[in-house]
Amino acid sequence: DLPIIGHPNDTGCTRVNDIVPDATGKLWLGTWRGALGFDPAVGASSLVRYGPGNSMLTDDQVYDVDLAPDGTVWCANNGSARYDPATDTWTHWDSGNVYLAVQPKAGGGYLVWSSTRPPFQDYTFVFDSATQQWTIIQPSGAPGEVVGMPGKDCVDEAGNFWALRSTQPGDYDSMDYRRPDGTWATPTEPYPGVTFDIWAFKAYGDRRAVLVDGNGDVYQFNGTTWASIGQWRAGAYTYSTDVDAAGNVCVCG
Repeated sequence: DLPIIGHPNDTGCTRVNDIVPDATGKLWLGTWRGALGFDPAVGASSLVRYGPGNSMLTDDQVYDVDLAPDGTVWCANNGSARYDPATDTWTHWDSGNVYLAVQPKAGGGYLVWSSTRPPFQDYTFVFDSATQQWTIIQPSGAPGEVVGMPGKDCVDEAGNFWALRSTQPGDYDSMDYRRPDGTWATPTEPYPGVTFDIWAFKAYGDRRAVLVDGNGDVYQFNGTTWASIGQWRAGAYTYSTDVDAAGNVCVCG
């Protein structure tokens, strides 16, 4: 009924990788056919699809979407793309990977982190809104180096950013969070090696998080420690997890 979204004959036509609401309630979707903007208050007539033909997205695959404090929309798309709805302008950089997360800085402005999914160590790209420049972190094995991200939703409402960091040579990566002031915290993980078996991750609230591993086991971080809250079902292929306003944990896969 809505060809702008897709058609069964289009490969990946309805695969939505991420949905993020902005301050006005408008939804931004990353899909296999570009990015979609949609205002639920208006309805289907508000749908706009952005792709290589009308934006600076270089292909149709948008893996992750996030919003910055200045109102810009960020997409992980064969690098990183930024859209400013206020001016209807796009910018694209080659720097970027599969996951993307915007972290506010304590003194104002923000960082955009982009890295790969676990357990693979790869380049991490960091954009600073103050300088409008990217920094590239190449894995060298140095302890404390960011080498990946546990999921798409790595920044909570308080601005803490979760990342995978290298430890001593031969040891598993650690899963730490970076505060808006730039300092790191290294809580004890649910079990050694969990960073190599993360299937879904969600940061929320103030230093709260939920993680699902390859066995379907769900772990919750209360701001200090991780605790098991049970197995949602046995086996891998968990694709997403979230927490509602009442604290209920939802999982799908």
